[in-house]
Amino acid sequence: MVHGLGRTFSERTFFNLRRFPFSLNLDESTSNNNKKILSMLVSYYHDFRKVMVEHLGSLEVVKVNAAALERVLREFFEQNKIPWKHLVSMLMDSSKKFTEPFEYYLEQLFNDLQTDHQWCPDQVMYLKEVSQILNIPASNPQRGFVSHRWLSAYDASMATYAMLPAYNVLYFEFLSAEDKDLYKEPLESIYTKYTVNPTARARIRTLHEDLNRKGMTQQGKDRKKRVCRKVWHEETTTLLQLSVYMGVLAILKEYVMVFQGSQTLVHKLHDKQFELFLAFLACFIKGEHITQVSPRALGEMVLEDNMLLPAREFYVGQEADTFRTRNPNHALLEPFLKPVRTAYTPTAVYMQKKLPLSSQTLIALSSLDPLLRGHSQATIQLKRLGGMLDHLLPAVKDIHKEILLYNIDLNVPTFKEGDIMVECWGHVFDNRSKYPALSAMVKCALSIFHGPRVESSFSLMNEILDPRSGNMKISTFGAKQ
Repeated sequence: MVHGLGRTFSERTFFNLRRFPFSLNLDESTSNNNKKILSMLVSYYHDFRKVMVEHLGSLEVVKVNAAALERVLREFFEQNKIPWKHLVSMLMDSSKKFTEPFEYYLEQLFNDLQTDHQWCPDQVMYLKEVSQILNIPASNPQRGFVSHRWLSAYDASMATYAMLPAYNVLYFEFLSAEDKDLYKEPLESIYTKYTVNPTARARIRTLHEDLNRKGMTQQGKDRKKRVCRKVWHEETTTLLQLSVYMGVLAILKEYVMVFQGSQTLVHKLHDKQFELFLAFLACFIKGEHITQVSPRALGEMVLEDNMLLPAREFYVGQEADTFRTRNPNHALLEPFLKPVRTAYTPTAVYMQKKLPLSSQTLIALSSLDPLLRGHSQATIQLKRLGGMLDHLLPAVKDIHKEILLYNIDLNVPTFKEGDIMVECWGHVFDNRSKYPALSAMVKCALSIFHGPRVESSFSLMNEILDPRSGNMKISTFGAKQ
C-alpha cells in the first residue's frame, strides 16, 4: 500500500504541485490510539478545467505549535521537492467557543454514552432493539463524536435528542430501586406515547434483566450513574441544552455546509461570513443595532448591554423556546439562561476577531464572481487581487489591460445564477494569448480553500487508527487515505 498505490497517487500529486499554484488545509487531531496526527489537504486548479482537492499527507507530530508545524512542513516540502513559491494560501484551526460556558455538560454525556457502548456490543444491540420498539431511528453513540470539535457536538446533539426516549428506557434499569419507583410513571408515559404493546414491554423487561446480570467495573457504574442523572434526574436541563446546541450550532453548520460541497465558492466567502455573523448577532442583539450596518462597522462594533435583547428573548432553539413559553416561571429557566447569555457575547467578540469581515483579500476575491463582470467595481477589485498575487504572475504581462478587456469582452459566455463558476472561467483560460496573466491570477485564487475540508479525514482516521492498530505506521495510514 505505502510503496504501491499510495506512492503512485502521492507522486502524481507532488508532480502537479510543481506545475500549478496550490493552497493547503491543515489540521491536527489525536487518534483513538493517542497519536497526534497532522493531516494535509491540497487544492489546485488543473488543466482538466476543474479544481482538484487531494490528500497531500498525514504526519505524526509530537508537539503542536507554529514552530513545530513550520519545521515539519519544511521537511516534507523539501523531501518531496514541492516549491514554496507555488503556495497561495493556508487554512488552519477551528473553534468551539460557544459551548464553553455550559461547562461541557453535554460533552460529558456524549463521551459517557460513547464509552458506555464502545465496549459492550450487547448493550449496543439492546439499544437498537429498544429504538425499533419505540419506532425511532437508531444511531450508535460510540461513533463519530470528537469532543473538541463544535461540529461534532452539533451532530451528537441531534442524534442524542432523537435517541433520548431510547436512552430513558435502556438506562431505567440502572436506576436505584428508589428512583425506579419515582420514575415509574414517566416511563409509563413513554410507553403510552410510543404505543409500546404488552409483548414489547415484556421484551424490554427481559433486556433489563440481562443487562442487570452483567458485571461492571466501578468506572462503569460511575459512568452509568452520570448518564442516569442526565437522562432521568436532569432530563429537563439536558433537553434545554440540547435545544441550544441544535439551534445555534445549526447556524454555524449551515455556513460550513455551503462550502463543503464540491463546487469552488471562494467568491462567496466574504458575503457568507457577513451573513453568518449577522445571523448569529440576531440571536441576542436588538435588530435596530445591526441592520443597515457595513461589514467593517459590524466587525468593530462594541457590544454593549443596552443593545442586548432581554435574556428571556434570546434565541435558544425550538425545544427550549416552547418550554420557556409554557413555563415562564420555571425554576430551571434562570440557571439555564445565565450560561446562554455568557455564551453569546464572548462568542460574538471572538467571531469579530476571527472573521475577516473587512478583509480586502476576501472583498477582492468576490470580484471572481462572473455575475459582476461589466461593473466598474469588478475591474477595481480584480486589479487589487492581481497586486496581492503579483509574485505568482508572469512578470512581463500587463494584467491591468487584460482585466479591462475581460470586463467588456462580448465573446465571454453570459453567466447565470446557478452556473458553475470554474467552467465559466475556463472559457477565459482557453484564450491564452489574450488573457495569460489574468488566467494565472484566477487559477491561483480558485485554489484557495474556503472551508475545513481536512476535518473529513479525521472521521476516517478514527476508523483506522484505534487501540487495536496501535503499531500501524502513519505512512501506512496516509497511504490508505
